[in-house]
Parts: sequence; C-alpha cells; structure tokens
Amino acid sequence: MTANNAVLGGCPQCGHDIREAWVMIEYETTEGDAGAWAECPNCETIVDPIHNKPE
Repeated sequence: MTANNAVLGGCPQCGHDIREAWVMIEYETTEGDAGAWAECPNCETIVDPIHNKPE
C-alpha cells in the first residue's frame, strides 16, 4: 500500500501542513469546487485546508 503524502493546504489555526492522509470527508460544492474536511495533526482542529476554513 502506498501512502499519499500530498499536501492539501495549511491549517488556518496553526499553519501546519495538512496532508491527504488526514482527510475525513471530501465534498463538492454546488459550484463544482472540490473541498475536504481534515483533522490537523498538530492542533487536532477539524479544518477545510483547501479553502483554509476552521470548523
């Protein structure tokens, strides 16, 4: 099994890189944009690293 270590973006709370391995939910907006909710491994906050939004 190959680990996917691609960085999705940074945590808006602490700035730590969030990688695909931390994704909990992937979604698509009504406009067709992709998004994801992930847990920051540094501060343990649930964030949207692609759009840089906290929960």
